Amino acid sequence: MDWGQNLSLPATATPPDRSAPTGTIHERPSDHGILDLPLAAIRLRRMSDQPSCTTVIRVRYCETDAMSYLHHANFFNYFEIGRTELFRQMGGNYRTMEERGFFLVVVHIECDYKSPGRYDDELTLETRLARQSPAKLEHEYTVTREGTLIAKGKSVLACVDRTGQVQRLTDEILFGERLSK
Repeated sequence: MDWGQNLSLPATATPPDRSAPTGTIHERPSDHGILDLPLAAIRLRRMSDQPSCTTVIRVRYCETDAMSYLHHANFFNYFEIGRTELFRQMGGNYRTMEERGFFLVVVHIECDYKSPGRYDDELTLETRLARQSPAKLEHEYTVTREGTLIAKGKSVLACVDRTGQVQRLTDEILFGERLSK
């Protein structure tokens, strides 16, 4: 199945439940009344619907500067946490993908700082898959504290193999053999 292919659910189908806790999305197509689509198609459908993931992060002392402000470089680490959790929520696993010889590498990243974060703040990171193409994923991020916007960001990831050659994103690469069957 082509990564960028538009998939549509049958009119009688119930959309997949994205509210399940991280790491527990293991449903079969029949769990949602979608009997005609393979599991990989459901996962691609989720990606084409721009899924998102919310992660709560507490600012640690080691992440702050001398004024107790969250150091600007840590936002990029937070964005990686969000991407990883979103991929996990969708049924993927970076470790097993890398063991198979495929890597998602950052080719562009940006962050706009709106308000300072401070030591011990509880921040909410919203990560959204904004766009996909045959070889890259684009994410958008918002970081808030009790409704106040702290930062916004974007990243572009490309898929490469062990030699650094760009690879087309497929179900096989993203989710492994278990979904191709």
